[in-house]
Amino acid sequence: MFSTGAFFASIIEPIFYKRKIIGYEMVFGVLVITGVSSSLKAK
Repeated sequence: MFSTGAFFASIIEPIFYKRKIIGYEMVFGVLVITGVSSSLKAK
């Protein structure tokens, strides 16, 4: 749940503050979501 917060913030923040979407924020967000979901599946 918390890992998706940073990912969605990197998408929504540029809309409100009129700035460009930064690609590495998107990549790191996807990596974190993947890591958290894989660790939860391992339990």
